[in-house]
Amino acid sequence: DDERADVKASFTNSYGLMRAPWNASPSPFVLRSRLVAGSKPFTALPSCDTFEAAWQSDSLAEFNEAMNGVAHGQVHVATGGHWGVDTAKLDVAGWSEHREQVLLVAKNLWRQGYVRCDEGGACACPAQLTTGAGKGGYEVLLEAGQVQWLTQYATALGSPDGSGSEEDLAMATAWDGVLSAVCSVGQVGDMYTSASPVDPLFWIIHPNLDRLLMLRRTSSRPFDESWGYAHNQRTASDTTVVCDWSGVGAGTDASSMPNCTRSTSCSGHAKDDALPVQLEEDFTLGTFEEYLHPGNLGRSYRYENYEWGSCGTALVE
Repeated sequence: DDERADVKASFTNSYGLMRAPWNASPSPFVLRSRLVAGSKPFTALPSCDTFEAAWQSDSLAEFNEAMNGVAHGQVHVATGGHWGVDTAKLDVAGWSEHREQVLLVAKNLWRQGYVRCDEGGACACPAQLTTGAGKGGYEVLLEAGQVQWLTQYATALGSPDGSGSEEDLAMATAWDGVLSAVCSVGQVGDMYTSASPVDPLFWIIHPNLDRLLMLRRTSSRPFDESWGYAHNQRTASDTTVVCDWSGVGAGTDASSMPNCTRSTSCSGHAKDDALPVQLEEDFTLGTFEEYLHPGNLGRSYRYENYEWGSCGTALVE
């Protein structure tokens, strides 16, 4: 029972619901919003062209990146949504597009210990890491490795020059506003989080991708199935930063920080890493990949076919 309680505490928010600690909603119902930080970053669902582009991938690494992104990620973002963010501060920074990245930057800061959430679920960047340490928004975000992302999205942001001029002070204030906005995190619809399986929409789009991968693996076209992932330099979730939180105090106390390092792989994503579920036998990700191969007749489920008739001949050899 103690072990089960520990596991539950690792995967629930302050209200005991299966949501991330930074997603402080007390609602026991599936949450969705049509807006993402006050905007609509995606106005259309993935099309046949999108699926064909993924199917044309020459390697599993490229296919994985396509599946994670345009082939289904946009559905998660657009149907989950993100609210409770100070969008006026984003406006000042010229962050009018790609606001789906706001949550990704916030999660990066949370993983690295800059964002802390109290027992009530309220999140912020503690003053002892920011103003109390004599650091402004730009300095904190630069230290956390987020400036490279933010300058792609917030087009009015530049590097403060420290001159104290009116323009320089305005720039520093804009950076402070962005830090404040992302540190508060806001609330997020379940589809836009790792809790997405609670939303019925999850079970519509994911088997679709599973079937698309099976179609590609049965194709006569060469397909490199070496384990891997093609990195995306345009998305703030692909940071290569891994943080060790052992020995770090819980809650909002930021007197200790996790040990963060850069790595070419992330724990839990390597081929030999075990799946965090209880099965009759230990399954690694590599074992699971083999299990899902369309040639494995021992699978516990089947698709009637791998045809994509609604896309015409695009996905037919």
